[in-house]
Amino acid sequence: MVLLFVFQTSAGPYIKIFGVIPGLILTFTICYSLTNSTFKSAAVGLVCGLLTDSATSGAFGLDGLIVMYLAIAVSYFSRKFYHENKLFVICSVMLFTVIYETVSMGVAVLMVS
Repeated sequence: MVLLFVFQTSAGPYIKIFGVIPGLILTFTICYSLTNSTFKSAAVGLVCGLLTDSATSGAFGLDGLIVMYLAIAVSYFSRKFYHENKLFVICSVMLFTVIYETVSMGVAVLMVS
């Protein structure tokens, strides 16, 4: 987790895919939450979110809470639908990344206005 954070913050800006920096920490959190319990997922989500918060400006802890709640949602979602299908994992990462970015943008807009 810490190695992914170091890689994302140091080499991540130089590795752009269609102009977008890959979110390795978020991808790790989603994949971890697909295969682990809700409590473990929440703990990993909180730590990953706080790591992300430490590298960005803004309200410290806000991203930690968003990623923690996302990890809990992924964990609940995976109990009902996860069947160790690689396509399902890819679609889950895409879906929950869009949800994360939408919530983060919505919170940022609400904080500014």
